[in-house]
Amino acid sequence: MANGISVGLTLIKRWEQCRLRAFIPIPNDPWTVGWGATGPGIDGSTRWTQEEADADLNNRVSILASQLRGAIKLVCTDNQLGAILSLAYNEGIHAIIESTLLKKFNVGDIKGAAEEFLRWNMAHGKIVKGLENRRRDERNVFLT
Repeated sequence: MANGISVGLTLIKRWEQCRLRAFIPIPNDPWTVGWGATGPGIDGSTRWTQEEADADLNNRVSILASQLRGAIKLVCTDNQLGAILSLAYNEGIHAIIESTLLKKFNVGDIKGAAEEFLRWNMAHGKIVKGLENRRRDERNVFLT
């Protein structure tokens, strides 16, 4: 599992830009800081150190991995876990636990699950090129 977490962290860092001053990444998104952290207490005045950002990322990915452990029914490779972790980090754990992607994976439809990554390419009802690229990358990692 530790290697799967490492794969997930690599993907997340590839696609999430670490910013130590809070910003709004896409219009209508919440204030974001660090490696994509949002939530209570994060606003336009929020500033983090690199150490705070890295600690937050590691903590959130560990929590996601634990949550996924209960939802993934098949043995998965490190790359499969890492790709699913990256998706869950970006889209939210509850959406992934209920997703067609995870349902297909859990019945052994690996290729079908891989193609589901490509469906997660929208924000606020519009296709986002950066999400398309990220999902292709996650899918490719998932399949290797």
